[in-house]
Amino acid sequence: MFDSYVYFRLGLNRKFILIALWALPFLAAFIVAYYSEHKLLRSILLIPILALSGSIAHYINGELGGVVDLTGFYGAFIVLKIYLLMGGILILFGTALGILVSRKI
Repeated sequence: MFDSYVYFRLGLNRKFILIALWALPFLAAFIVAYYSEHKLLRSILLIPILALSGSIAHYINGELGGVVDLTGFYGAFIVLKIYLLMGGILILFGTALGILVSRKI
């Protein structure tokens, strides 16, 4: 996202922000599973949305001159796979917790 000095100048903790950003898919899946009628289906549909939006944003950021580790289409494809794996795990845990708390399937 930003270089470390940007977080320091704004008085923010970089690790806290990154953990919060990775916790958002878990929270979204929990909310969807808790309030939705079709809990599992709608929660699972969050996985491709997260993966595609993250990889497209990564590609656009790289093309506009932002600092990214993996550039170009191949880099966006690698980021897509990372988001599918990590986001999928977080979304599945959030879905399971949301279903357990609501106690309706």
